[in-house]
Amino acid sequence: MRSEDHHIVRDMALAKQAISHGSLISKGHTLISFLDEVQDKCNLDLGNVSCVVRNFPFFMEGERHTQMRQRVLKHMGTVASLKSWEDYFDTSLRKALNTIDLDQETDLVSAFIDPFLQEITCTLLGLTMEDPHKFRQCTDLAEMLLDPLLPIRALKQMEAAFTDFFEEILSKEIKETGSGSPLLAELLKKPVPGYTKKDTCAFVLVVYAGTLALRYTLANMIFHIVSGGETIKAQAVSKEWVNTHLEHLIRDTMAVRKVSRMAKENCRIGELDFEKGHTVFIDMQAAHYGTEAECPMHKGKKWDDETLDNKTHMAFGKGSHYCLGANFSKFILSKVLPELFTRYPDMRLVNTTPDLMEHTQILSVRTLKCYMRN
Repeated sequence: MRSEDHHIVRDMALAKQAISHGSLISKGHTLISFLDEVQDKCNLDLGNVSCVVRNFPFFMEGERHTQMRQRVLKHMGTVASLKSWEDYFDTSLRKALNTIDLDQETDLVSAFIDPFLQEITCTLLGLTMEDPHKFRQCTDLAEMLLDPLLPIRALKQMEAAFTDFFEEILSKEIKETGSGSPLLAELLKKPVPGYTKKDTCAFVLVVYAGTLALRYTLANMIFHIVSGGETIKAQAVSKEWVNTHLEHLIRDTMAVRKVSRMAKENCRIGELDFEKGHTVFIDMQAAHYGTEAECPMHKGKKWDDETLDNKTHMAFGKGSHYCLGANFSKFILSKVLPELFTRYPDMRLVNTTPDLMEHTQILSVRTLKCYMRN
């Protein structure tokens, strides 16, 4: 790619403009035409991958996208809509924490964060498969769709995984819980115009894949607080303290490394001129922390009032593609942190050096091994 064909944005103010500008779209849009070309030239059937891609919220625009967003937000996008699920979330949280009660040392990611978040999110959305590991593989593959150029081998894996997903989900009845009707059940009961049953299932699958960012954020946040020392851990038992400083904690533990956008028409954003097809790479870490090299897991952290008052972030994006699960994520984070640190006030890291994932898009701890008691 020639330098004149792309821009790299590291300034917060400009990044906010670029990420929400109507003339810039996700580079994933090119994946739709890429899939069509691959199927034609390679004589492959990638129908189920295409279905997921065409219903990927980040790639969608227009009235069809707007109507679906409104339905999803009504179901899980407000505190009021999530309140009906609160007893279920609380019970599931206590149950999940009970599973690590007897462990002196544990990896909180595999023993607590992953199973807890998968259970409550799948229940809320109405996505349950007989094999949870198979489902996790399917959603991990869906997450890869943010890459606009995928190898044939990956596309074949996706097609097989999505085929199994659609066959199982479309053949079963989605059961209501005591907390209410899951999202998929509501959408199938009263379909959004322009969506087939498979389209709707694909959309909800991608919503789930998007909520995986909550896993990364929660793991980072726990690491961050435990690394802050005894005073900060003692503060984190307070629901009021967590709620007051939650936006700052999200800012300091956000997992997204970069976001890319492509100009669908000639435009000017700030001092940058774009021609149709030009790309902008938004360096999220640099925009938030002032440098692209420094890892926020290692940086010297201040916990004074002035620092904690800095709540500006783009962890959930901006504009028409603002994260559908933003309020759900905040709702869950505000519950997990006080409960975890109240139950385990002496929790400390086995290793103060973070075990980071090797991922081009995500900056997150891969494991979070802790001594749960003294």
